[in-house]
Amino acid sequence: MKPASRHQHDFDEELGMFWYADPFHASPFGAAAHAVMPVTSAETKALTQAAAETGDAWAQVKLGVLFASGDGVSQDYAEALKWFNKAAEQGNAYAQFNLALMSGNGQGIPQNYAAALAWYRQAAAQGVRRAMSNIGVIYGRGYGVLQDHAEALRWYRQGAQLGDPAAQFHLSVAYSDGDGVDQDHIEAFRWCRKAAEQGHTHAQCLLGLMYRDGEGVQQDTAQTVRWCAVAAKQGSVIAQYELGRMYFSGKGVTQDFSKAATWWLRASEQGDPWALMNLAVLYHDGKGVSRDLVEAHKYVDIAAARSSGEDLQTCIDRRDYLAKHLTGPQIDEAQRRAREWLDAFEQVRR
Repeated sequence: MKPASRHQHDFDEELGMFWYADPFHASPFGAAAHAVMPVTSAETKALTQAAAETGDAWAQVKLGVLFASGDGVSQDYAEALKWFNKAAEQGNAYAQFNLALMSGNGQGIPQNYAAALAWYRQAAAQGVRRAMSNIGVIYGRGYGVLQDHAEALRWYRQGAQLGDPAAQFHLSVAYSDGDGVDQDHIEAFRWCRKAAEQGHTHAQCLLGLMYRDGEGVQQDTAQTVRWCAVAAKQGSVIAQYELGRMYFSGKGVTQDFSKAATWWLRASEQGDPWALMNLAVLYHDGKGVSRDLVEAHKYVDIAAARSSGEDLQTCIDRRDYLAKHLTGPQIDEAQRRAREWLDAFEQVRR
């Protein structure tokens, strides 16, 4: 059995559109525009609420973030919306951003991309770089609007030129794919590197794949390993998959089936069907793990549950092949293990 391969444009599945702008942590403005409240986690809610009730907009945003994220309090989207709205009424750009985020995600209110876009525009007008990036995503994906790659590009460029790593990443992808602009791998590489150097996980992984494929830069397997390793340690499932592939093939690194298994296991824990299929290969061949056809069948079963289209057919073909070498009770056991894995996976996701 041979491992599956994948390409850099599989990235789209992993892109995240929304995040919480917390004025007391990471700032989409860049430098902090206020003092951090000097409180312990036990005191945070009480002191923040007291300040919020006096009309302090920053405290209102902080309280909204606590309720929205469930950080130290019971998650309560209605309360989060209440406090974000109070701060937004005072013109607070963070509150506007988070109202956009919740509107787009349908958190505490029905999903409404028109409302999200309106709030993002207000935040962007006050210089929130990530709002510019997210407006670009809305137009680029056609979320509640007609898909418009040129308009998406305009917003990505605004955010990117102000230094937002997410906007830089999206701008890189636009140049790579030729969406709204002439395809230009050199520009794609330039913007991707800027985002990667700021710690953007997907950009770090994509940069590694650009070095792998020689897109916009000379091929360099050492740089592929370097950037994919950085991204993989930050949880990039594609980078984890790619490192597993490199250790399996011995390309750019010393061949090590055990490390291939480790990275594919990490990726599989995020539900990646490609990694799941390749774990089945390792268990079938006994490379990096003890040979175990029941485990191989289990991972193919799981991959099938996580796949569609041609990938699903590949899983079915591999499962049929394995079934010929197993007894009925062994197949039953593999299916039981697969159900147990999938149940645990869904429980974690909730």
